[in-house]
Amino acid sequence: MKLFQVAGYLGSGKTTLIVSLAKALSSEGRKVAILVNDLSGIPVDGDVISEYGLEVKEIGGGCICCQVAGSMKQTLELLAKNFNPDLVVIEPTGIAVPASIKDAIKEAVKQNKRKWSYILGILKNWEENPQKESGFNNPDKYIKGKYGHMVQR
Repeated sequence: MKLFQVAGYLGSGKTTLIVSLAKALSSEGRKVAILVNDLSGIPVDGDVISEYGLEVKEIGGGCICCQVAGSMKQTLELLAKNFNPDLVVIEPTGIAVPASIKDAIKEAVKQNKRKWSYILGILKNWEENPQKESGFNNPDKYIKGKYGHMVQR
């Protein structure tokens, strides 16, 4: 099972990219699961993704980088056991620290007997957000622009 975290600031295009990616992979017969973390009690991104006919699992009650990391681990294990997706796309809240989520996911991967791989992609609009803040400066991949191309860092 492959895990792909799509991180970026609020309004950077995370949900749009995830919908496009999931639709394209689903049309090729691949199983895609989407985990969405909205801090508010209102599942905005999950509702948007559901409108496109895609299955979504919401992780609420806090940020998955700290308060609900254990919930994410349990969710990943249940997904692997019950759905066995080819890809799990993780969309954290726009204010999450991607490096902390990456650490929590890597810990879950290490503790799990299944073989999982993980990649962190950062949506980055170079013109508007230099994003030199902690957690945004060491992704596995940058995804350039709003809905842009994946580029090697």
